[in-house]
Amino acid sequence: MSKCSTSKMNVGDYLSETQYYKIIGIEKDKIHVLNERGMEFFIHNDIAEEGLWSANQYDKEIPVSRSELVEKLEFSNQDAFTVHFYKQPTEQTILSTFRESIKELINSSELAFKRKVKDVLKGEERTLVGYLFHSEPKMGRSRVIDLEVNEIRMVDHRTIDWLILHRKKYVVH
Repeated sequence: MSKCSTSKMNVGDYLSETQYYKIIGIEKDKIHVLNERGMEFFIHNDIAEEGLWSANQYDKEIPVSRSELVEKLEFSNQDAFTVHFYKQPTEQTILSTFRESIKELINSSELAFKRKVKDVLKGEERTLVGYLFHSEPKMGRSRVIDLEVNEIRMVDHRTIDWLILHRKKYVVH
C-alpha cells in the first residue's frame, strides 16, 4: 500500500518522510544511497548537506555525565546516531570465559581474580549505527534499530561510553 496518492495531491499540500540511507557511492555533486527498504537513488550534495544528519561525523567532542549522555539519546528524535556501549554478556559467554582461564584464575591474586570477573561481567564492546525506537527512563535501556542489520537491539544506558549525534560526539567523563 502506498503512503499517499499522487493523483489526489494539491499545490500547497505537505508531505513528510523519515528515511535512513547507507552511502554506496560518491560522485562529484551527488551521493548514491540505499535506503532501509532496499531502494537505490542519488541525492544531490546540496540537499544532503541541508537536510540530512550524519550518524558518523562530528565537529566537536563534548565531555558529559552519563545522565546527560542518556538524555541526548532519549531526545534523538529518530535521527541516526552512532553509540558505543557494552553488550550484556550471556551465561554461555561467562561460562566459556571462566572455563578457558580457570587454572590461571585459581593461581591469581584476589585483585587479579576480581578484575577478571569485572571484565567478563562488563560484556563485549559494541559500536552501533542506528536510531531510537523506544527508551526507558534514565538508567534503563533503549531499544534501537541497528541500521546495519535492520533489527531491534538493546542498549543499556549504564554501559554507554559515547554517542555521536547531530555532529557532536558526547563522551562520558
